[in-house]
Amino acid sequence: MGNTKDKNLLTAATELRRHAEEQLRVKTAELHSPRTEAARQRLLHELQVHQIQLEMQNEELRRAREELELSRNKYAELYDFAPLGYFVFDAAGVIREVNLAGAQLLGIERQLLANKPFAGFIADAAGSEIFFNHLTLVSQRQVMLRCEIRLTGKDGTVIHGQLQSIAVAIENKAGYILTSVTDVSVRNQLEEALQNAHDKLESTVKERTEELTGANAQLLQEIDERRRAEESLRAAFAEINLLKDRLQAENVYLQQEVAGEYNFGEII
Repeated sequence: MGNTKDKNLLTAATELRRHAEEQLRVKTAELHSPRTEAARQRLLHELQVHQIQLEMQNEELRRAREELELSRNKYAELYDFAPLGYFVFDAAGVIREVNLAGAQLLGIERQLLANKPFAGFIADAAGSEIFFNHLTLVSQRQVMLRCEIRLTGKDGTVIHGQLQSIAVAIENKAGYILTSVTDVSVRNQLEEALQNAHDKLESTVKERTEELTGANAQLLQEIDERRRAEESLRAAFAEINLLKDRLQAENVYLQQEVAGEYNFGEII
């Protein structure tokens, strides 16, 4: 894309120079034609002014070209040395460009990745299907989309890669897809560890809840048994009091009977 701008800039400069040379030839021919000294001086002045204008335009073009080169180099460095892996795919998923971080992520030299199918670095068939569907949706919708697949990295290590892609036009050609690839293996491991800890905690809470529920049921049973025992004791105590009252009444009655039968009062 930067090379195309440079070519257009050089073409414009060349065309401007050709046009200036034509005007110079015309002015020179007019200068050599029989004219008055004043006319020749006027033409000479116009040529000098025009020459200065050309020099100024040439200086502006030179500065513009230097700025373009500086900007291109700046963005090239940002692309190459970015901490994220950047890939440029065509519609078939072939790697057209890759930065240093992307090459390091796959563990292969950057030069060897050019024109390689990215699917060859996907760890499983399910991931390949996800990847191609991802490219198709990005091309169709023309929006940024994400997906996650498992990739074969350095030394055959399987890593979890998060892809974020958008369709772009490179060198006036559509159908290219710019993708950033981030290694989210550590994040997934942490999420998995967190999920395991959460599951373990839930299991512990469930077991403890069951233990507490059982203990609570046993306690309720003991309370009920104690309540029934207290009711039995109260009933027995009431029965004892009733027997006591009856015995006292019978004792009084017997005393009265004995007293009446022997008439202890008259004997005395």
